[in-house]
Amino acid sequence: MKALSMARIGIFSLLLSGLFLPGVVKAQEKIMDESKEAKSAFLKADPSMANLFKNSYGYVIFPNIGKGAAGVGGAAGKGTVYEKGGKAVGTAHMLQVTVGAQAGGQAYREVIFFENKDAFERFTDNKVEFSAQTSAIAAKAGASANVNYREGVVVFSQEKGGLMLEASEDDIDFKSGRFYVKGTDRAVAFKDVAKKSYQGMGLPPEFGIGLDGAGTHPGPFTFPNGCMICEVEVDADTGVVTVVKLSAVDDVGTVINPLTLEGQLHGSTAQGLGETLMEQVIYQRGSGQLLTGSFQDYAMPRADNMPDIVSGTRAVPTKLNPLGVKGGSEPGNVGAPAAIINAIVDALSSYHVTDVPMPATPERIWRIIRSAQDQAGKIARRPH
Repeated sequence: MKALSMARIGIFSLLLSGLFLPGVVKAQEKIMDESKEAKSAFLKADPSMANLFKNSYGYVIFPNIGKGAAGVGGAAGKGTVYEKGGKAVGTAHMLQVTVGAQAGGQAYREVIFFENKDAFERFTDNKVEFSAQTSAIAAKAGASANVNYREGVVVFSQEKGGLMLEASEDDIDFKSGRFYVKGTDRAVAFKDVAKKSYQGMGLPPEFGIGLDGAGTHPGPFTFPNGCMICEVEVDADTGVVTVVKLSAVDDVGTVINPLTLEGQLHGSTAQGLGETLMEQVIYQRGSGQLLTGSFQDYAMPRADNMPDIVSGTRAVPTKLNPLGVKGGSEPGNVGAPAAIINAIVDALSSYHVTDVPMPATPERIWRIIRSAQDQAGKIARRPH
């Protein structure tokens, strides 16, 4: 079990009940049956554990730990005690266990092997106090191959089921946004799983907070598309360009998170505005010294430079990947430069301006206007 892998074990308080006699209650029979199933599960996960079952002096199997936790950091469970050779001799009740990494209420199974008679009798005499060096080992292939006993005991744990459905991974199917236990009507919606993941409480520590996943799709690349319209005002006396409004409609395919997408559209538009109107890396001629090495010298767009941004989406899912998604993080810094420059050129059309290089700084626009005015004056003074 990952949640308890190498977790330090504190004190087990266990009670050994009577032998399995003809008059045994059904509850004990159920525990014994579940213990047999748990043993099979351990052997399936790690076939080499058969040597421990065969050669240890005795062992106890707790088929279901985690429900009815006793106190903070505690857990409870009942199990079956076996002597050497696999003979069941009684049941045990775990009253409390404190570990370094709790399973957070998740059901798991556990087996404790005893190396010798002394260790086994300490257990049956209810004197099984383990040191902080005793660790629960996750049951997986090869885990028990070279294991060493500590103070005569070794402990293995194994996840029994999912946190929300209490079923093994192999018994769970996913369909139409819901997780189902095979052969039953038990199900949980994906959104509920996501909600649980962000709550944090009751989850193994290594789960972290939230759901994350990464993957690749071997299909061809996809490309978003869209349209951006810009309105600008140009002060002919100073060359200052004011972007009054930017409107954009983008097709990014299936939208997974609308809020995140809107932030990306606005952020990339701000980046596009900056590179269009002000951002520039300048080196000193001759020496090659960088003159714009800090934000004191390198112009960056600020809130007062930003216009009203009207953004929208028209989702056309692509058929080239399972999610129908396209890129959505950089439409603004691709579309904004062309839209803004074309708007400036249009605003200066009366000066017969056909191109404006980036960045379109006030000085550069002022020089373009002065140059156009001078050229117009020369034409006007030219004799006919």
